[in-house]
Amino acid sequence: MLIYPCYFLSILIFLLDGAAKPVPSHGEVAVKTQLVLGIVDLFNQLPTDPLVVPLQTDIPFDEEGGHVQGIQLFREKGGFTAYLAGSSNDAAYLAQARLEKEAQVQTIDTLMLSPYRHAGGFQIYGQFLAVGIEDNNLRTTSQVLIYDAGNDKNWKKPIYTLERNGPHERSTAGAVGITRYKDEIIVVVADWNARNLDFYRCSAYSFERKEGHFSQIGSLEIASLQKKPWSDSLWHSYQNINLIADESGLYAMAFGRDVHENHVADLFTITMDTSAENHFISPVVTNSLNISGFKAAIHQFFPHKISLKKISSRLFNCRKGADFRAGAGIYHSGSSLILAAAPNHMDNESSVNLFVYPPDLLISASSDSYRIDD
Repeated sequence: MLIYPCYFLSILIFLLDGAAKPVPSHGEVAVKTQLVLGIVDLFNQLPTDPLVVPLQTDIPFDEEGGHVQGIQLFREKGGFTAYLAGSSNDAAYLAQARLEKEAQVQTIDTLMLSPYRHAGGFQIYGQFLAVGIEDNNLRTTSQVLIYDAGNDKNWKKPIYTLERNGPHERSTAGAVGITRYKDEIIVVVADWNARNLDFYRCSAYSFERKEGHFSQIGSLEIASLQKKPWSDSLWHSYQNINLIADESGLYAMAFGRDVHENHVADLFTITMDTSAENHFISPVVTNSLNISGFKAAIHQFFPHKISLKKISSRLFNCRKGADFRAGAGIYHSGSSLILAAAPNHMDNESSVNLFVYPPDLLISASSDSYRIDD
């Protein structure tokens, strides 16, 4: 049951523009019309107050030494499953919770064992889940794992692995984003406290056939960036960084807490142009391994010219234990955008928060589940 049961039971359509859909009279045919909104408009239309979904779990699990680090929504079987990645003393894990009247945790699976105990911020693009797992003690090594969450939920066998090694705190993988941009799959990896961003690419055709490998196309040191064109000059220690693209371009949404402990979400544009510069050696030595066992060293690369510009920043009001420092992530489909926030720990006193904008998101009281109205 939600915090406000009467609210849940009374709402069939969660409309944030304040207008209800007209009900057709007898004999009329309802015609669905929808204004297609771009990513910037969707981000700025998100409500600041969430729909609160209580988290429930009956699975015994030792979370000592860590916490939930990220959350993503995955649409399947007419509804949503929330994936939550986290860390503990001994293992990095991935939990699945079906979003119904409550977020009921159904499974908790081990991804890797110590020293790779720290699963960080992650993202799902389509059916592909990309998560970074690091040794958070030595902080000199990490692995970015990409799984097929649709056809083959084999958490012991990722379809791609990026092995990262290098300087202290520079070669970690605390936040990972993934999306398709044009004909490429783009992956971004943030190191410790998101001081640097490393970008990788793979041919979308090869990636989907699980036959490709990733090449590094650039890095950004945030402290050295020119921030005068930004909407503001603030860069936070983001817990999660998600990539998102549409016809207008490539974007990053970053989530965390600001210096005043507000839950903050920032929107950035990313531009990438092929550079004619000579190749150079990244401080992070990375190997790319695909499911077939093909391994390629990618620490030498021809860089792209990558630019990052903040264009919008918003504060959100999390409720009942949900926290952008624990984990936040987006679900984007057409003109729909959902921002989800997770609690620090999976217990029966916490909740998942959903900040929702589209006119076509339905909350079905009859089935007690959440679904997109197609």
